Amino acid sequence: MQPSHSTKSLETVALPVVEERLTISRSIEETGPVCVRTESEQSDEHLELERFDETAEVERVPFNRMAGERRGPWMQGDVRVVPAYREVAVVERRLMLVEQLHTRRRSTRLLVQRVVPGGRQRAVVERRSADGSWAEPGFSVDPSTQTGEQ
Repeated sequence: MQPSHSTKSLETVALPVVEERLTISRSIEETGPVCVRTESEQSDEHLELERFDETAEVERVPFNRMAGERRGPWMQGDVRVVPAYREVAVVERRLMLVEQLHTRRRSTRLLVQRVVPGGRQRAVVERRSADGSWAEPGFSVDPSTQTGEQ
């Protein structure tokens, strides 16, 4: 048979449309208990401290001169002068300056070492194994490391 060139009726052809949709969901699954504990360590830390010592030197300076009146202590530069008097009997009574005590302050600076107790803690995370024993899963949180990772 030969196709005829006559007007054909228009046929409607339906094409199926396929659409895929993705759905995301999550579920919580218990894998087992976890134990978190802290361990404390004691250690001695060596500190270097600065210590100041101050001493007073006393120098006796003999005078043995007659004085007209008593005078209180005075400063002479960085030296404090403290007079010591004695009354001496002469035909008349006079005041004699026997000696002066010259005191001077001396400061020394020493570096000393002291041992002070110190300590730190670390958190240990343990997971229960299949056999029922507790074991670390390969990491611990140490406060001395900023990130907490190993």
